[in-house]
Amino acid sequence: MKAGSYNLRYLGKDVAPNDWPNRGPRVVALLKREKFDIFGAQEAMVPQIATIESENGYRCIGRGREAGGGGEYSCIFYDPERFDCLKENTFWLSETPEAPGSRSWGSACARICTYGLFRDRRNGREFLFANTHLDHISPEARENGIALILERLKPYLRRYPAILTGDFNSFPGDKPVLLAGEKLRDARLRAELAAGPSGTFHGYESDPARRKYSEPIDYLLVTPEIRVRSFRVIEDFQGGLASSDHFPLAAELEIP
Repeated sequence: MKAGSYNLRYLGKDVAPNDWPNRGPRVVALLKREKFDIFGAQEAMVPQIATIESENGYRCIGRGREAGGGGEYSCIFYDPERFDCLKENTFWLSETPEAPGSRSWGSACARICTYGLFRDRRNGREFLFANTHLDHISPEARENGIALILERLKPYLRRYPAILTGDFNSFPGDKPVLLAGEKLRDARLRAELAAGPSGTFHGYESDPARRKYSEPIDYLLVTPEIRVRSFRVIEDFQGGLASSDHFPLAAELEIP
């Protein structure tokens, strides 16, 4: 299967040519080119989800992170012709994970993790796919957030191959990535073939020398039994314009 992670950039105050009316067609075009079977999206909002479902044929699971169910999603898009979603859930990265909109540990905003248990119609194999977006301000929130994710997913990790995607707001040597590495493996490092730039956040800057980060903050992690045939950071600038302020990630995976 082809799996991905894609920070879509929320519906904020970006102006043309990087506002959503201009970027939306670029996102739709990238997804048509890449043909992901399943991918985790961060910062997705309802109009963006609606566009991707209608234009690209995906189905989406997840809910918004705010108490009323609105705001940003850390959702999962999947091809409904290939996969059945057997179970889904969203929980909050806080000391009260079942409380919508809750936050802890100095988190700047509510943070969530969405996961689904899927069955591949082609071969009947079942696997877990989870997606998250860790806090951008509080190191404590990032560390406790990933620890909570691993704890909540533990029953599934014992039984199923698993994929975790997300914007960790962390570099490879930072504690959240190291904690995740105790159970999961970075697809970039496991890949038989890897390509693309090292950094994943570019802030719409097409010149690599002027970008804020040269290391990744977005990840696609897998349990050890999953074979990673290829991994790519998708450098999608065309005519100086990209589809988001992050590069998407793509991995060709084989699940036993």
